[in-house]
Amino acid sequence: QFCTLLVHDTTHRMPTAPSPLHFVLAAGAGAGSALGVLWCYRRAIVELLQAELRRAEIDAMPERIILVRHGESEANVDHTVWSKKPDNMIELTEKGCRQAREAGKKIKELVGDGLVMAVMSPFWRTNMTMRNIRKELDDQVIETRIEPRVREQEFGNTQHVDNMKTFREIQKKVGRFWYRFPEGESGADVYERVASVLTSIKSVNKRPDRPKIDNVLVVSHGLTMRLILSAEMAWSPDTFHTVWNPQNCEIWVLKKTEHGTYRISPEGSFPKATRDVDIHYKSGTIERRTVEDYLDIPQPRTCYPDIILNKLGIPHEDVEKIDFWCGQYSRND
Repeated sequence: QFCTLLVHDTTHRMPTAPSPLHFVLAAGAGAGSALGVLWCYRRAIVELLQAELRRAEIDAMPERIILVRHGESEANVDHTVWSKKPDNMIELTEKGCRQAREAGKKIKELVGDGLVMAVMSPFWRTNMTMRNIRKELDDQVIETRIEPRVREQEFGNTQHVDNMKTFREIQKKVGRFWYRFPEGESGADVYERVASVLTSIKSVNKRPDRPKIDNVLVVSHGLTMRLILSAEMAWSPDTFHTVWNPQNCEIWVLKKTEHGTYRISPEGSFPKATRDVDIHYKSGTIERRTVEDYLDIPQPRTCYPDIILNKLGIPHEDVEKIDFWCGQYSRND
């Protein structure tokens, strides 16, 4: 405004042709006005730029994260193998190799001709699974990463049958998420490392030297897959405990949403989840029931007793309360 007034005053006092100074002052006035507008709308401009950057970041994320458990292994057939051979060296059976080839065909149908980046646990059974899957994907896999963060939970340096029976009994009491094996890991330890690998997977398209990758294939282990879902879906440890292990070569697909999050897609199978609850009736009796399809309930799931009762087919008016922890706690109100 000052520059505008100055130009106006100078022009009135100098009727001759404007000098270069007039043009400089006029340009300054225009720039000052533009800066003034920018300053007034600075917050809106910053928010717009942030939204555009976020949209670009979401667009660069892969469309799918495909999780596959390894095929049937020697130890899946004979549990004593774990006491004879290091866990990382256990191989697939012939059936496991066939399962991996079938999984490869399903993945090929899913991704079509799209590019794939493969991420796999360094264990030999996942290596064998990946190699059989890749036979069905032609030359679409443009990179394969051996990623230790998606390896199996560490159960200790050795797994003697008698010791493992004892450890498993303690694990049932403590919870699989919380129990740490001697010389090994807890589920919480695995959660920490898979949460970090998810960040790496979502950033695969930040490299400018290759085309965009829309499909990331992760060949891993049952518990690891459950914890990947727990990290991405923000499941509580309680919800994690309700989810069953996937079958050998079962496929879970995470599909990107418009908000930059991932959701379980019907393009793969849906994780099985059940939860035991104690129904306390007004009559004074207590009945233990199993809730099927537990993941169908909105989060936080323990806040929806009406949905639970509907699933179980129990009249609401007959029930005093639902104990989701089956008497483990003296108080859960």
